[in-house]
Amino acid sequence: MTLRIQRAEKIHAADLLELQIHAYQSEAEIYQDWTIDPLVETFEEMCTTFDTHIVLMAKMGEQLAGSVRARLHEGACEIGRVFVAPDFQGRGIGRSLMASIEREFKHATHFSLFTGGDSERNISFYERLGYSITGRRLAKQQIELVIMQKANPL
Repeated sequence: MTLRIQRAEKIHAADLLELQIHAYQSEAEIYQDWTIDPLVETFEEMCTTFDTHIVLMAKMGEQLAGSVRARLHEGACEIGRVFVAPDFQGRGIGRSLMASIEREFKHATHFSLFTGGDSERNISFYERLGYSITGRRLAKQQIELVIMQKANPL
């Protein structure tokens, strides 16, 4: 199967939300919290995202395999909700999504994202992509988040 990364539109919102909920189950298990934001995002909230963010989706053949969203804020590209379907993990899809979203924001001063402080696999993934931990903060669920950034090499 061939991997395609393309811009998603509001018509894809329901499918993206369903996959997001499936993909974030592993994060919920790490924290024993099924109320983390990606699991409680509503369809309406997902649709609103398309008004403020670029949303990309990955497809393997015709099957939805993952997504990422980002927006420009004060010159920085803020990346969020990077996820890959569990069945497709380990195939370079996350790396392709990140490279694609960074290209979409090629004029950003830097790239910024956050992930759970206990999500060692995510932290390691982002570090391999050149991101470094620049801070920490508590999420509303009292989960420690690590903020990671990468300078834009362009």
